[in-house]
Amino acid sequence: MQPFEKEYFRKDGSRVPVLIGVASFKQSGSQGVAFVLDLTERKRAENLTARFFESAPDGVCIVERDYRYRRANPVYARRWGMSAERIVGMHVAELLGVDRFERTLKPNLDRCFAGEEVKFEWISESRGQFYLSSTYSPLRSGSGEVEAALVIQRDLTEYMRASEALRTAQAELAHANRVATMGQLTASIAHEVNQPIAATLTNAQAALRCLTRPVPELGEVREALASIVNDAVRAGDVVSRIRDLMKKAPPRKDLLDVNGVVREVIELTHGEAVKNGVSLLTELADSMPLIPGDRIQLQQVMLNLIINAVEAMSGVGNGARELLISTGKTASGDVLVAVRDSGPGLALAALERVFDPFYTSKPGGLGMGLSICRSIIEAHGGRLWASVNVTRGATFQFTVPA
Repeated sequence: MQPFEKEYFRKDGSRVPVLIGVASFKQSGSQGVAFVLDLTERKRAENLTARFFESAPDGVCIVERDYRYRRANPVYARRWGMSAERIVGMHVAELLGVDRFERTLKPNLDRCFAGEEVKFEWISESRGQFYLSSTYSPLRSGSGEVEAALVIQRDLTEYMRASEALRTAQAELAHANRVATMGQLTASIAHEVNQPIAATLTNAQAALRCLTRPVPELGEVREALASIVNDAVRAGDVVSRIRDLMKKAPPRKDLLDVNGVVREVIELTHGEAVKNGVSLLTELADSMPLIPGDRIQLQQVMLNLIINAVEAMSGVGNGARELLISTGKTASGDVLVAVRDSGPGLALAALERVFDPFYTSKPGGLGMGLSICRSIIEAHGGRLWASVNVTRGATFQFTVPA
């Protein structure tokens, strides 16, 4: 006789689920053995499991080794616009698409059926765009064989949209910071552009004078024209860098020479340093490895650090105003850039808060420059920090992986 389940009532009225089995030892069936197992705990566990399955906030389903659904909860069913009853028995490719099944879902299911817990993210566009995080966990039988996969599917769509909106806002803020900084440098930039223009005019006048002589000095004319070409290229380079820094463009990753990035920003800020009586020195290491990064963003970091240092030293009455920019490598092989000034330095309280958004010691400052710089460097996989010099002034340093 096959074992069967039955419910009995206790004296207090509560139900007791039991499993009853009866076995006969003689053909007559007059003798045998019976057993009764209390199923209360097992039923409670099954009820809890079923309740979790049905009320889970994520989409949950069970997929068997033939890639067909054994069970699906309401969240999973609603996500794919079908009732849970209809999904049961359906092939995964039939519900989620053959191409997606073959390229993404089947390989991960096969890994799960082999005994591995699999986690991955993917995008579905079958019913609008969903950003989904999926976990496949092996479900084993009593013998230990994997007989199905428990699928937990979490919808990350709102999170991804919020992250994208945050990245857009950060990019807008970084662009506004660049524009504001370039506004500060207007006089210096005008000086940098006027210099090659003035030199061009001088050389052009010299060439004309040579040509009006009774015997034109063609060698001097050739030299003057060569100088005009060089000055025009120099002016064009300055304008091009200004245009790049001012325009709003999505981040890009190129292989960059950090020394080149530093030199380009020094050219733009040279006039500001001279105007404030600051001696700008460089110690750029040779044979530096290339770094993957966005040229404009890294230029923005250098621009902010140099302008901050120059402004800090502009109020120094006594002593030399020196700004040292150096490059090198860390022990782990990362590229290291340091901007060291001889200004008043930083108080301990300021040192701890200097990278906080909206913290500033400048009258009328927004307090976003260094916060944006740190975000840029961290997005490049590096680190930006500040320290107080032993003598006077402060040093801002950042690393970027090579």
